[in-house]
Amino acid sequence: MPICCLCGLDKQLIKAHIISRKLYEPIRQASSGSSPGDQVPRMYAVGTTQKSKQAQNGPHDSNILCESCDGGVIGPWDNYGRSLLLNSLQPENNLPDNTGKSAVYKIGDFDYKKLKLFFISMLWRAAITDHPFFEHINLGPWEKKLRDMIHSQDPGMKHDFSVILFKYEGDFSEIMQNPSRQRQDGINFYRFRIPRYGFLVKVDQREFHSELHPFILSPNQPLLIRVLEYKNSKEYEQILDVKDQIPD
Repeated sequence: MPICCLCGLDKQLIKAHIISRKLYEPIRQASSGSSPGDQVPRMYAVGTTQKSKQAQNGPHDSNILCESCDGGVIGPWDNYGRSLLLNSLQPENNLPDNTGKSAVYKIGDFDYKKLKLFFISMLWRAAITDHPFFEHINLGPWEKKLRDMIHSQDPGMKHDFSVILFKYEGDFSEIMQNPSRQRQDGINFYRFRIPRYGFLVKVDQREFHSELHPFILSPNQPLLIRVLEYKNSKEYEQILDVKDQIPD
């Protein structure tokens, strides 16, 4: 019998989504840039060899997790994270800039442990899967540390696998792109792009630049989510010439 990557036991493995399936709802509902009946690509794999195909449910893997770990351990974090992303950003949470344009969402009351584990468990699942959509993720020795934190349900502190979240708005903001490894100011991190959101997870002993510290997911501090126009983003530039799209 196969071994679960989280609990390490010989157990029946299940079809586990790398990214919570319900986060793809904006893709299924999207109509921007399309006419009725059009098959518009919504998931783009930049720098891979995947063939084009309409995809709305996201990649999954049947060889990484047992039902107890997927649904019992990680499931509540997925439920909490997607609920916050899909339901918690209301107009009263928005802080406009001096021109009145949406700039930052501020959420004062949230569960740091659940939300942090939601994001870092997503990175870990993306690292252990063989699905080609996540082929650019290779954590090396960080993979075991991340697995141990998830297994012990320990979110770590602010600078442990620091997470920075931002929200995309405007046309095509529901598009999803495969995650990539990036480096800025000498700091290594992974950049994820999910429907209408993006987030960074630091994989480095050093800290993000101090200018970013207010936006790092932290215990006992409000959650600040920067607002970005998707068509002004680097991700949008990258997919303009990309024709490949991953299958379910």
